[in-house]
Formats: sequence, C-alpha cells, structure tokens
Amino acid sequence: MAHSHRGTHHRPTATIVGFTIALACIGLAAISRLYLGYHWATDALASLSISLMVLGAVIAWDTRHAARGLQPRSPGPNKTVDAVGD
Repeated sequence: MAHSHRGTHHRPTATIVGFTIALACIGLAAISRLYLGYHWATDALASLSISLMVLGAVIAWDTRHAARGLQPRSPGPNKTVDAVGD
C-alpha cells in the first residue's frame, strides 16, 4: 500500500507560524495567570517548562516524521520487491 505523506515539509512557513502561535499562547496563559493572581510564579514556571517540553517533543516528532517522508524507501537486505512495489 502506498503511503501519501502530506506533512509539514511541504509548507515550512505554516509550521513556523503554528509553533509561534503555540509559543505565544503558552506565554500569554502564564502571564495572565500571574497577573490575575491565580498561581504563584513557581507554578507558572513549572507550567512553562512542561509546555515547552511538550512543544519540543511535538517539534521533534514533526521533524522526524517529515524527514522520513522525504527519504526514498528501500527494501531491507532480506526483502524482495514484487511487481506492484509493496
């Protein structure tokens, strides 16, 4: 079965804009919670740390996923390719 990958490697500008918006939302949420007095500064820093780790993991996964879509697929050393190409 052929796998069609329409990942972010086709539109890197959209990826950058998306992650910039995510960073802005993370920062605004932390600032608003501090301003409104809902959390202590340490709570906001912990939340920022966790959010940035999750965002970093998403970026790493997206980069790896996009890079895998760019590489040509070849059969393993003991694999054979049939006439269809599966």
